[in-house]
Amino acid sequence: VRAPPLLPRTQGRGRRGPGARAAMARLVASVRHFLGALAPPRTRWRSTEECTATPGQTAFWQACLGGPPSPEGAAAAGSTLWALPASLALALAKAPPAPPGGAGSCAGSEAGLRVAILGAGERNEYAAGLHRHLGVGGLGELLAAVAGEEGPAVTFDVIGPEVPAAWSGRSERLGRHSVRHVRGLLHELPEDVEHHLCIALHAGFVVPRYRSDWRPTLRRLATRGARVVVTAYDVVEDAANREALEAAALEVGAAPALILQTGPSDCGALQGRAGLGKLHYAMTCSELPGVGPTRQATAFMSRQDAQRKVVDCIRGLAVAAAVRHGAV
Repeated sequence: VRAPPLLPRTQGRGRRGPGARAAMARLVASVRHFLGALAPPRTRWRSTEECTATPGQTAFWQACLGGPPSPEGAAAAGSTLWALPASLALALAKAPPAPPGGAGSCAGSEAGLRVAILGAGERNEYAAGLHRHLGVGGLGELLAAVAGEEGPAVTFDVIGPEVPAAWSGRSERLGRHSVRHVRGLLHELPEDVEHHLCIALHAGFVVPRYRSDWRPTLRRLATRGARVVVTAYDVVEDAANREALEAAALEVGAAPALILQTGPSDCGALQGRAGLGKLHYAMTCSELPGVGPTRQATAFMSRQDAQRKVVDCIRGLAVAAAVRHGAV
């Protein structure tokens, strides 16, 4: 008995129709995901070119922190500490405009942004320098400083399974902005919670240890539509994150993901270590159109304007930290 064909075919010369081509694309994405699960995790850089400092990174950190461009200079050393706030500021610069009175609106503002910070953990984002330099409510103060005094008010939802238990459920009001801490996964939140922008910090979408957590989250984002910014330790991880976003859109039958930016980020740290990479070295910004009416990808500010905004932000944070420690 002849088995039925795997995919339906159109009448005539055996060409596959649009529905069959979409099914084939989803099948290919699923096979790719399965084969990726069999691959052993990376333990070292494949080559030093995967996270070599770029001229843009060197110029950015010199503009922020000054000092010579040498690996031991002040800019290089400071870049490791300030790569997180710089990357958050750059991601906010790529946020789509918030609709007036939309889901992200904050009390007392006509328009606001609701931003999800995904993957923050106690060992890194909560502890590594933030509390020492920015006070007891370190992460909240950092996010409020990054959001600034101009533009829309921002509601930050810091979400992740490694959010400290002591912080989970806590909400902070910091000037015009607010920060909420949630220990859990984004796809576990109620369906009516919608974010204008999702920032995934060193997500490792395809890392075996984290893949099972990220897949349903990416499917939810791909189904509903979202702008997603994800950082990576090197360009290989960045490429894997980009492919995971593209595969998620295909899996749910949505329009293809639109890649707005990918590759080394100007905010990437200049120093790192073998076997890990450099903090926030690369960044991919993607528009997931979602299932249903196609979302239009809204333009964000130019690279020059974004860099200027981020440089001003980091200078302000660095000065504030120095004042707290009596350095100025």
